[in-house]
Amino acid sequence: MARHLYPGDIALLLCAMLVVLGLGRTVSSGYPGLLVNHDDRTASLWSCALLPPLISRRRHPEISAAVFAAIVMLQLVVGPSIVLPDFFALVMVFSVIVHGEPRHARAFIAPAFVMAIIAATVIAWSMEVGPLIEHTHAFGTVARVDCATFYADGPTWGCSRSMFFSWLILLVLITLCLLFTIVIAYWRRARMGIVRNLRERNASIESRQQEERRIAMLAERARIARDMHDMVAHTLSIIIVQSDGGRYAAAHDPALAHRTMTTIRQESQHALASMGLLLDTLEQPDGDSDTQPTAGSTIHPANEASYGQIERLVREARLSSPNNTVSRTIHGTPRPDLLTGEAGNALYRMVQEALTNIRKYAGDAVTVTIVERWSDASIHISVADDGLGSPANEDGHTPGYGLTGMRERVEATGGTLITGPRTDHHGFHVAADLPLAPGHDRTTPPTPLPMPIPTLLNAPNTVTSHPESKPEENGMTAGTAATTPGFFAHLHSLPVQTGPGNRQANIIERLSRWAQEHYLAVDATLAILATAVLAGLHLLAGPTGMYLQFGEVDVPPWAGVITTAATVLPLALRRRMPELSAACVGVASAVQLLLIGAISPENLLVLVSLYSVIMYGRRRAGFWVLPAVAADTALLVLSFVANGSGWSSPIAAILGMGRWHHDYSNVYEIITGSIIIGVIVLLMCLVSMGFALWIRSRGSNALVLQQRADALRAEEDKQRILAANMERNRIGASIQDEVNATLMSVRDQADEGLRMLKGYEERRAEPSSDEIVGAFSRIGQRGRHALSHMRRLLGMLRETGLSDNATAQTPAMALHPVSPQARDTQA
Repeated sequence: MARHLYPGDIALLLCAMLVVLGLGRTVSSGYPGLLVNHDDRTASLWSCALLPPLISRRRHPEISAAVFAAIVMLQLVVGPSIVLPDFFALVMVFSVIVHGEPRHARAFIAPAFVMAIIAATVIAWSMEVGPLIEHTHAFGTVARVDCATFYADGPTWGCSRSMFFSWLILLVLITLCLLFTIVIAYWRRARMGIVRNLRERNASIESRQQEERRIAMLAERARIARDMHDMVAHTLSIIIVQSDGGRYAAAHDPALAHRTMTTIRQESQHALASMGLLLDTLEQPDGDSDTQPTAGSTIHPANEASYGQIERLVREARLSSPNNTVSRTIHGTPRPDLLTGEAGNALYRMVQEALTNIRKYAGDAVTVTIVERWSDASIHISVADDGLGSPANEDGHTPGYGLTGMRERVEATGGTLITGPRTDHHGFHVAADLPLAPGHDRTTPPTPLPMPIPTLLNAPNTVTSHPESKPEENGMTAGTAATTPGFFAHLHSLPVQTGPGNRQANIIERLSRWAQEHYLAVDATLAILATAVLAGLHLLAGPTGMYLQFGEVDVPPWAGVITTAATVLPLALRRRMPELSAACVGVASAVQLLLIGAISPENLLVLVSLYSVIMYGRRRAGFWVLPAVAADTALLVLSFVANGSGWSSPIAAILGMGRWHHDYSNVYEIITGSIIIGVIVLLMCLVSMGFALWIRSRGSNALVLQQRADALRAEEDKQRILAANMERNRIGASIQDEVNATLMSVRDQADEGLRMLKGYEERRAEPSSDEIVGAFSRIGQRGRHALSHMRRLLGMLRETGLSDNATAQTPAMALHPVSPQARDTQA
């Protein structure tokens, strides 16, 4: 029906024609016109003439309204003064405002008030004075005694006063109806604007899901390449430096050669462990959410890549390159507690990569200065050297991967990185500025926040269904309409303007928007007001304020107040926690029927609760709502039977409190009447639930659309993580054996050198310098081969990958307004 407007409007037209040709003939008969009297057949013809414009009121609202207004104006002049379809003028005004061009609305509102004045004048004249030509009504008499001589002797004071008050009353009534219609129309248009934006946003989320999965895969490749470079390539560079130094420093010193090879062996094992940690993490099962990293997370050994381990890097740099001078200076008061985990990791990796590049490219006997400057809002850290400053590519690596990873890590934390040759003298310079997180006072240690307790308020953040399941099935959780505390806080980002040229919203539309944003406050206010009014009625009515089918039950006023509060107050949460609200209303109704056995006006609000739980609750809420409705309906029937038999309630009948009518002649009547009332109530409940399903299926409710947006986002996150995990597993399976074999060859070469030294030691002999140099040369050769191979793997990952920065800057899909004809279509 939402996608096909004409069939629905034609069906409405047919129903209206049945009413007009039936009830309308009775209502419109006997009403005179401005010129002559008209019988019921003439009134029916005019009624039928006013109905066809209703067919296109949503497709072409402005044309339909103009045609309708022309027919009404003609009717007021030559036809009956009023017919039943004249009330559809309010529907046409509503359609023009809601479905037409916003900038044309005022052009129809002003003539509507003019026609209200004309209609009130024509109706008052024809009813008070009579037609201009016939001078009498259809029944042969003048409308009013005061105006009986109007056409013969002119107006009298009594006739003028009667005509004025009739005209004034009619004008006030028509104007009030028109104003009410205009307010509702603008309110509805504002809600439709929100719905339209939500639909477009949901469509945008759906359309970009595939692109997001592709981006997640590419970003994961870049992240893996960055982690492999920082974990393994760094260690291989140290091994190469150690082997090159050992060839000269330990050529005539077997003890130093043994220590150096042991260090190389340990570094090789460290590289294997780091790579194993990376690959083991990649190959964890997808469902292991406790240990599995999310897409884009950084994998590094515990307690290694953090700000506190920078000093260890400085010590390693001094040991691995004893000819270099490495100094670290700190200005200000360090606040590592204000560094996030990613920020500390970025600083560690930056210093690590800078020191590695200095060992590889800066030359021998260089001075390295590490300077940190702490302020209240940021940390500035720089690593500079006075070496050669020119990169080398003898090992076959393509320059730039380390600096690229360094920049990505820093910028991912909101910082900036500057790299390049020093301008004052030889050397290279790397500097980063990272913001600090807001923290506590320095004298007060930060208190760890407690873990959040899972509740209905954060249910969508813990969706655990299968990734291939449908979003709308996953997102409709208990209390989904307000599953996050800031639900609908995003509305401030949606456009306030509606229509062409960004027309500014009026006060009614802004009020509608505010009510949509603060729906919980609106529902709570309405529930409290309804409770106060209904409770006041109970207090004023006294002990006879509740009624049954077969008699009157004296109920104390305080009982009515309690039942009113228990039934109405839970409706404050009908959209926030619909199932909880419906359960409270159902329990309150059951207790009322059991203990009091009476029904009162507030029980009609049960229909509102049923509508809300079907509209905003989980899709499977009907599995418990239907049995609850059936149970309460059965209690209602029992309550009627008990009251008709002399007891005030079913519990009173069970306890024997009261009397039993021994006249069995009316038992059948009591039971039959109770069942009929129960069936009617059950049908009313089913109609309310069916109407909720109808509105929900149209996709025209903002809260339901927000539920779908939450479900789509949760599904999008799961699909993105799933795509990243699949890419991890695929890359891990393809490179694990290859990388491990390369790293183990370096370790095995170090083991071979250690075995050679140990053999000479056991024989109490010293190896020749050529043998030591040869062992270190083979280790260096294997290390360079491993590093070159690693660089090729990183190059392949980088060439097909995507940096985190590029991912962050991927533009979101633009939202475009839909045409007015498609505003009511299903998303």
